[in-house]
Amino acid sequence: MTKNCPLEVNVADPIALELAPGARVIWDLDAVRRMAPAGASEPESLWTLEGELEDFTLLRVLSAAFEDGRALLFAAARPEGAAGHGEEVVAATVLGKRGPQEVEEPLISTEYAADGSPRRVTLELWLEDEDYPLRGAGEATAVATQTDDEGVERAGAALRMRLDGANGAGAYEIARNL
Repeated sequence: MTKNCPLEVNVADPIALELAPGARVIWDLDAVRRMAPAGASEPESLWTLEGELEDFTLLRVLSAAFEDGRALLFAAARPEGAAGHGEEVVAATVLGKRGPQEVEEPLISTEYAADGSPRRVTLELWLEDEDYPLRGAGEATAVATQTDDEGVERAGAALRMRLDGANGAGAYEIARNL
């Protein structure tokens, strides 16, 4: 039997990570917290983009909550002309009992299905003053893709997550051709 452990940290809701001057991803922490432990049957957007990501062609956002009370917020934006994910602007934080911890080096790998939707993610999160990274993974339990009126292609996945032994749930979204 799983139990719902609310996030044990007093942080402002919403919380934001800046990706570029004047552009940040803002999360609804209450919605993120509600994901653990039940998860979602469909991908759900838990964030908004404030400002414009000019000169960027890809945005990836991962939101996750875990039964041990932690939450993970991750965002990456790929500049036009970038050769790959190694050139993305990346920001991440882990929220837990010690408050928000900025991830110094957030690494994420995405495995895609034949239709281009994400089906698995793996994480390596290097926190300040830690000798070892937090490691995690997520498996898609549901996916959805759509193209909006402005030609932005969006792919999303509801994820069954694990982070250093803790079960959780997440939502991973990818927007292309911003």
